[in-house]
Amino acid sequence: MSRFRLSMDARPNGTRQAKFEWSLNGKKFTALKETYELYTGWPFFLGYRFGIFNYATKALGGEVKVLEFKTE
Repeated sequence: MSRFRLSMDARPNGTRQAKFEWSLNGKKFTALKETYELYTGWPFFLGYRFGIFNYATKALGGEVKVLEFKTE
């Protein structure tokens, strides 16, 4: 089962760094790209919103199962 994970530091005084990774077996993860810096330069800051999306590539339907969501 393939997995996707995101690790980020969105604390007010944090690094604002986000790392996206994927895995085919849930054990060895590969980075999708270099670390991404979250942008907070709007005239006002509403905060980050989290979303999980399931994009069907062959037919409608499918599922996304979230086993854990942690904030630290």
